[in-house]
Amino acid sequence: MWKTLAIFLIWQLVNPLPASARELETPAGEIVRQYLEMPHPEVRDLGKSRGKRLAVLRKLQTIPAEAVLAISYTLPRVSSPVQRSELVEALGHVHTQGSAVVLVSAMNDPESRVRRAAVFALRRLSSRIDRRGLKRAARDPEYAPSVEGLVPFLRAALDDDDDGVRRSAMFALADTREPEAAAEFCNLLEDEDEQIQLLAAYFLSEFGEDSGLPELLVALQRLRAKPRTDRDLRRYQEAEMVLLGFERLTGESQGEVPTHPMLLSSSSSIEETKLCFEELLAAWEQWWAEKDESER
Repeated sequence: MWKTLAIFLIWQLVNPLPASARELETPAGEIVRQYLEMPHPEVRDLGKSRGKRLAVLRKLQTIPAEAVLAISYTLPRVSSPVQRSELVEALGHVHTQGSAVVLVSAMNDPESRVRRAAVFALRRLSSRIDRRGLKRAARDPEYAPSVEGLVPFLRAALDDDDDGVRRSAMFALADTREPEAAAEFCNLLEDEDEQIQLLAAYFLSEFGEDSGLPELLVALQRLRAKPRTDRDLRRYQEAEMVLLGFERLTGESQGEVPTHPMLLSSSSSIEETKLCFEELLAAWEQWWAEKDESER
């Protein structure tokens, strides 16, 4: 966190933002006031009330310069972590240098949910990726991100105390397609957290780097040895990373990798998809065993 703060302070000298009560005497300020007056929970909710709050904040996208100033003034004066995280989230849809300055500052918020929201928002501004999820597609190398120069801040977020912030920073770094990201992922192969190790190995496969292959193989064995349970949602995200990583590094396929089962609405489709994942894991286990045998 302190590394992020030091970099930010230097950057803010070059990109200062004014902050006064006048920022609320604008259409953007009125939108922010309307949002703050809406009921909000003590913890984040994902229901209709959150949708209504975010719908109000989406109005800020039409007035980006005013939006940045209004939120910049408001954030330090809001005690609710839920409201701070949603205001930060709104800035992720304002693709300007000023928005990036406010978001980098928010990476030093005492609440991890706000820091996660800030990293996710910065991911939007720094991305060269066309779609979200694990099956992402890189844009043309000449396609510039909305805001340049954010990689140092995302790298600093890898040192955060919260694992959720760290994982979000890894996704954001991978989306930048910058060589520095691959170097960071190589370092993270030695992390104490096995989830961080697997993410690093998976993202290295996106860069065409096979240094994470041993971790992908370890994850395959871990998934094959661990009994499947109905509530183990993480299993299929890890399985998807393993399967896609193998495909990228070997150029082989054991069958199409399905959508995560929890994104499906039909209970029968969910069970079929889970079985498909298990069959693909078994097929890759057999493929690697035969490869090892042939190379002896």
